[in-house]
Amino acid sequence: MLPPSRAGAPIEVDLGPITEGQVIKVFWRGKPIFISHRSKKDIEEARKVDVADLCPIPNPTRSASRPAMRTGRC
Repeated sequence: MLPPSRAGAPIEVDLGPITEGQVIKVFWRGKPIFISHRSKKDIEEARKVDVADLCPIPNPTRSASRPAMRTGRC
């Protein structure tokens, strides 16, 4: 017998009333999910960001003396 699956619990959110620039918070399984209606300016600015400047992908082989890097936090 397979263990019960927690995947596939969809949530429905009406995105129609969200205005440009607005951020709403909904809850899924008790955890907050933020939904943002970004403006064209926000999207253009995000596309200008150099990917190399973003947080590194977590690497479990990194030294324990650098836990922030190990967990992928910036």
